[in-house]
Amino acid sequence: MIDRRQFLACSGLVAARLLVPWPARAAEAASTSCDAALDIARQHIITYCARLDFPNGALHTIRALGRRSPLGAGDPYRILLEDFLVERPVGDRMYLVAPIVKEGHRDALLMNLIEKDCELDLEFQIQGRRYVFRDLIESARMLLSYPGTLEIDEHAWTLFALSRTTPPDQATWKNAWGETIDLNRIMDDISALLESDTALIRQVDLSQDNVPFDCPVFARACGGMHMLHSYAVALAAGYATPARKAALGGHMRTAMRRLVYDMKVTDSIVKLNEQAVGAEAAAAVGFDARVKFLGHFIEVVAVVDNAKLYAFSPGERRELRAARAKLCDLLAGCRDMRFERHRNNKVLYDSMTTGLTHAYNALVQWPG
Repeated sequence: MIDRRQFLACSGLVAARLLVPWPARAAEAASTSCDAALDIARQHIITYCARLDFPNGALHTIRALGRRSPLGAGDPYRILLEDFLVERPVGDRMYLVAPIVKEGHRDALLMNLIEKDCELDLEFQIQGRRYVFRDLIESARMLLSYPGTLEIDEHAWTLFALSRTTPPDQATWKNAWGETIDLNRIMDDISALLESDTALIRQVDLSQDNVPFDCPVFARACGGMHMLHSYAVALAAGYATPARKAALGGHMRTAMRRLVYDMKVTDSIVKLNEQAVGAEAAAAVGFDARVKFLGHFIEVVAVVDNAKLYAFSPGERRELRAARAKLCDLLAGCRDMRFERHRNNKVLYDSMTTGLTHAYNALVQWPG
């Protein structure tokens, strides 16, 4: 099988419009399809993700369903905080942190709970000691080290969380080790990395049947969409400047090209996998990539559109509506999909199931 570490990192290799537009659809038909898609996705999320013994799934369930997440008796936010977090002493102070084996990416738990409006004073207990949610936010601030041992793109979840909770005039502080942290530097570095990693997408001839695969952004989590998402969220939270809005405009135009480019890469990967591992496994890879990219992409569009950070052209609006319709069709068509058949491929199974939560969240947030 094609190396999925690279392919799934790009997860989003999307089902867009190839070289011709998707068929036009009546608004009522599209709405009906998306209602069905949301219901099907929700049932799959509850079946496969809403389990504390699947931490990545439980975390993503919160992303989709918020307080409606069936994670056990009581408040699902409190359940997740108490299940994920441990105490970490630094000097004479105690901080809270979720081990990477639980949350996958640093501050992913924090990011998702902030997006789902967890109350700052929500109480929970760790080792018998009482904390509130704002203590986790403060811990993230104090334990952030930049530049540090993590790759730049791995700070996307932290940028999302802290830009939402840190006013721009307080964007610089000293961490637990006395190092100076500046959120402005982190967001500008993330934007610059996204720009360089996606250069190929802006240069490639999209009329080619076979486009080159070797795009550096494929090595980033979900094809760099978390970088774009966190950058947009930071701008929407008050960190926008004319230069940053111009940079975001470039990122969004590149992302629109990915509705063709990523689709072509996905199609090529699926064809190669059909020969290597068979049609069923290849189809699962293709489904995962398309749903995951479209879900992440529309989540970004919702942030950008709601904050009026970029003016989509009429043509781009048509492509966005087609992308939404395609995502709805993909979800509506997976009603009878048996995700458990792919449990032996942990990377694929985790990606397929959690990708549904991004798709669900995207459709709920759809700006219209």
